[in-house]
Amino acid sequence: MVKKEKKKPKKKENSIKSTLIVVNDEGENVESDDAKQEESSFTKHEIKRIPEAPAITAAAQKHNKKDKTAKPKNKRMLILFRSAEQMDKIFPEWMHKNFIDEKYVPTDMNQLIQLPLRKTPLIAYASDPPLTEMGIRISQLIGKALTEKGIVISAIYSSPSLRCIQTAQNLIKSQHSSADLKICIEPAFYNFFGEKQNKLPIFMSSKELLENGIPINKDYRPITPKAHLSKFVSETPAEFFRRQSNNVYTLTKQSPIGTVLIVTHACTMHAIGCELIGKTQHSLNTADMARVSFNYPYCSGIALKSSSDGLWDISSQALPALYSSNFSNRFNYHFLARSG
Repeated sequence: MVKKEKKKPKKKENSIKSTLIVVNDEGENVESDDAKQEESSFTKHEIKRIPEAPAITAAAQKHNKKDKTAKPKNKRMLILFRSAEQMDKIFPEWMHKNFIDEKYVPTDMNQLIQLPLRKTPLIAYASDPPLTEMGIRISQLIGKALTEKGIVISAIYSSPSLRCIQTAQNLIKSQHSSADLKICIEPAFYNFFGEKQNKLPIFMSSKELLENGIPINKDYRPITPKAHLSKFVSETPAEFFRRQSNNVYTLTKQSPIGTVLIVTHACTMHAIGCELIGKTQHSLNTADMARVSFNYPYCSGIALKSSSDGLWDISSQALPALYSSNFSNRFNYHFLARSG
């Protein structure tokens, strides 16, 4: 007689813990130390659930019709993106050296050949500088890489700072739906003011932006109008984090399904990123906020994908990486994951 083999009892599967994956310098996926030591922050912090989204925009629908191979996207993705390299950080004296008889004259290949036209340029550019030539080129390069990875932008929002608007403009140039994709200027996503800045910059008006060929959505109604920004000049870091929490909740409520891109500043990226991954306890003071930008280089991005329960996970492989001899656009994952 053939002996019947006894069936081994099935092991009970343990509940899967949510872990965040980061990319090391060799491009390999590694589990973060924070993820090894503790369960996903979503289990430890209560944050707002993201409501149902309205239908996808006409721009993204049009692209999907053209591309029959495009797979329907059930999940939403939010990309937080820092602006590209700005003129005043590379050329601190540019306002004195590059304006001769009130006329702009570039003296370096990394300076724009021509500046956007605006009223009172000597005053306006002092508080609201443009990108460098490299800033423009790198924005275009990353925008092209996004398209090649199959990322279709459904909606794009930008801080009113010119450097953010120019970054947004060049990121979407290679999108298949770029003719229909308009930038929504959202003052709510302007930077933390801090100790050094005690007044608002002179932002470009909608009329000036359109006259310079920048594709903005002139019908967009912002969460926070420009005129209301002056109320936040002296806000504390805790107040800033709380305000950005409310801003991103409002935005996700009104934004279309698909991929939403927010071009903003390092502090705003950090505040929104912390909120979405559940790091709701914040201990940064004003001096700490001044150092946040070291952890979010120019053109760095955080891609977050929504899960079925309305929470968000970092998608480490969604965005293209850019490395050169002394530059990387990778943000500091550990800084985001460990602190507020």
